[in-house]
Amino acid sequence: MNEDTNSINTQGMVLPFGKYKHERIRDVPVSYLRWLTIMQDRVTNRIENVPVRDVAEAELHRRGERLNAVELSLHAIDRFSTRHLKLWQQYANAEEGIATFVERAFTNALKNGNVVSALHGTITVEYCGARFVYSTEAKRPVLVTVE
Repeated sequence: MNEDTNSINTQGMVLPFGKYKHERIRDVPVSYLRWLTIMQDRVTNRIENVPVRDVAEAELHRRGERLNAVELSLHAIDRFSTRHLKLWQQYANAEEGIATFVERAFTNALKNGNVVSALHGTITVEYCGARFVYSTEAKRPVLVTVE
């Protein structure tokens, strides 16, 4: 969480749009708040003159939720498990589940991988024989698929 969101008091704030329009931020599900934090350009609405994504981040912090440096789509985890299961079996830490391993591998790919392509808001990075395709349109990198 950045310092700007530390000072946001979410008490009484109401979501002005979407599925949970007119709901208090404290009543919005964690999954929806997480989605709001990764949307940068698409969600430009404000609550009490504060960007909605910052309000969502502050509310997640208030609830004690951890924000990942990267986000993983379920599709990416499924693709990794069907195409690169041997990597997980060979390199996973003790008791490390596949989603945690994919997050770690993706983070390492961002730091150490070779950029293969950059097209239409996505970047493909090759690392350890897998190609990680992530979106650059969000506040944090979002892994959309694995080839």
